[in-house]
Parts: sequence; C-alpha cells; structure tokens
Amino acid sequence: MFVNTFHVLNRLFKHNIVPKASMFCNGVNAIRVSRNKKSKWYVTWEEFPNYRFDPYCTGFFVIISSELIPAMYEESQYVRFLWIDDYWMSAMLGKAVNVQLIFRNNHIIIKPEKIRENYKKRIDGLYGAHMDHDLNFLIEMWNHLLVSYGYAKKD
Repeated sequence: MFVNTFHVLNRLFKHNIVPKASMFCNGVNAIRVSRNKKSKWYVTWEEFPNYRFDPYCTGFFVIISSELIPAMYEESQYVRFLWIDDYWMSAMLGKAVNVQLIFRNNHIIIKPEKIRENYKKRIDGLYGAHMDHDLNFLIEMWNHLLVSYGYAKKD
C-alpha cells in the first residue's frame, strides 16, 4: 500500500473536503451478486437476498470521518453480518448510520501495474495505490514524492 500523505493531508483535511458522516474511497455501483458456486465471491440467497449490491467502498483505502466510528461500532452489533467485509462496512453499516459515500476512483489505484506505468505524471493527484512488494520501487516513488512536494532535491 502506498499513501501520498502530503496529498491526503493537504487536499482533504486542510481544505476540509471530507464532510461529516462520510467515507472517501474507491467505490463500485450496482455490482451483480455472484451466485456461481465456483466463484471466490459466491454469495447464497440466504446470505444476501438481492440481485445487486448497493454502492460500496472497495477495501484497501477508505478515509472515514471520525464521528462515524462510535456509531458504526454500535450498529455493528445489530446489522446482520456479511462476510464481504467491504460491503458490510461501507454499505450495510454505512446505511445504518446514514453515511455519505464519496467515490474518488481516479485518485486511488488498485492495480499495481497501473501505477508503474505513469506514477510520475499522476503522483501529485494520487491519494493511494495498492502496490506489489517491490521495496525498491516504493522507495523510488517516495523519493519522487518528496521532490514533488519540495522536501528533497532532485538528483
């Protein structure tokens, strides 16, 4: 996981872009529920009786406004659990506490190969990226970020 902390802190918090009762994330809309028993994401009708999922945040990078945490914890004791935790947390619990989902899919990259292709062009507007385990590449990205924000000099 790579997080552009400078962009997150400057853009979201300094300019107060994350409203109260919101989740800021990479999101999906109206995905069909898999009923294929061979699928990793197979869900029974008993587990989830709908044909499609409501909009929800996909996992690895979610910023949650702090006042939601106690309310979500409280509701987690009553909202029926679904093993697809991304959906359970952001859609099911989110609905119970009236959360506003804010999707920023173009600022959060899920596929490591996408960030490798053009990170130097996009890093300033990037909030986060799911990365492979290449430590040298992560260091290269971090160093580029430090130069971009004026915290280091270009070699």
